[in-house]
Amino acid sequence: MSIEVMSRVWKHSQEKGSRLLLLLAIADHADEYGFAWPGVATLADKIRMSERHTKRLLAELAESGELLIDAQQYHNRYVVTTGMSDEELLHALMERQRLG
Repeated sequence: MSIEVMSRVWKHSQEKGSRLLLLLAIADHADEYGFAWPGVATLADKIRMSERHTKRLLAELAESGELLIDAQQYHNRYVVTTGMSDEELLHALMERQRLG
């Protein structure tokens, strides 16, 4: 869990309601760079919504620009981009790639 990422969401997010709750749930799983790998079922349980609705909310967050979704074959990787400058996001992506 990254308190820093959760703090960025609280301070900078423009989202409300279910989308904010989902973004906070992802931030709760994030590392210090904002990367998280929780499954949709885990997120749905955490926000008390169906998996289908959770997937819809994820798409809306990605469209808003506050969440980057790297869809993999069996799982998604999320990057909470809320409150990050382009330079900070680039640094986080490069650092994550360097760490594997």
